[in-house]
Amino acid sequence: MPDRIFIKPAKQAVNVRKLRGGLLNQHGEYVPREVYYLKRIKDGDAIELTSDADIKKALAKAKTDAKKAVAAKPTDSTDKET
Repeated sequence: MPDRIFIKPAKQAVNVRKLRGGLLNQHGEYVPREVYYLKRIKDGDAIELTSDADIKKALAKAKTDAKKAVAAKPTDSTDKET
């Protein structure tokens, strides 16, 4: 049995809390195989991705969205006009 699993929120509009704080990435991420996460899956809050192709697709989407977020972030101008 693997010691970690790849899960993502079952619905995009639902935030899933991580065991040790923070929120689960909307595209999914690897987490330890623990009762807490297995319960999230059982309750229908999260789904486990088991196919390598599905996991690669989710990771690629997360990477693309992260790049877009960085590119869209406005620059912090510290120059003040006098």
